[in-house]
Amino acid sequence: MDETCRNNSIMRLTRRQLRQLIREAATSPEFSVIKTPSGNDGLRIYTPQDNATRDVIVISMPDGSAQAYYQSSGVSGGGYKGKWAPFEGWSTASRVLPGKSYGDFDPDENIQLFFRDATYGDTAIMAKTYWGTGTAIAPEGTIHADGAAWLNGWLRDNDPVFKDMTIADHAKQLGMLNRWLWRNKAIDRARSVFRVSTTGRGRRIQFGLDQTS
Repeated sequence: MDETCRNNSIMRLTRRQLRQLIREAATSPEFSVIKTPSGNDGLRIYTPQDNATRDVIVISMPDGSAQAYYQSSGVSGGGYKGKWAPFEGWSTASRVLPGKSYGDFDPDENIQLFFRDATYGDTAIMAKTYWGTGTAIAPEGTIHADGAAWLNGWLRDNDPVFKDMTIADHAKQLGMLNRWLWRNKAIDRARSVFRVSTTGRGRRIQFGLDQTS
């Protein structure tokens, strides 16, 4: 009799715990795709600057933030063409000298070699989350790697709809996209790609979010 009561108590406790786990699973945040302002699953962005097309998808993360990912075109090398890498929106390619802005002359010799008389705003980069680490791909064990893995699975199970977009005006179009990412908590301004140079060369500034260096 006592043994039966004890077993029933264990069963009741186990069922309560199970129901609690089910409730928590139903309400806990998970990865999910954040629709673009036009209601699509992602963007297919063509940049004449480097003659490349990249798919971009933004997902919500379990910690309540969001993260933008781009599918590598392979143009910039690195050996990860086709893989998804996290990034923090778009910034100027060059570090902008203190007090200067997008319309000011860019003195970078490499920029001038390919884009004569270019201003800071004439060339842009995708501000990679893991800038300076030797790879754009998120390291294993990070939430960004988990997000990329989830995204690959989601893409296998779905037929995403992309909005085609050609970037003809960095300030206007990339500024609009950066503001959208910022509103969705998908830009971490503390990342190393945005840090001020210790040699006085300024910092990369973000279209739509910064005015001057």
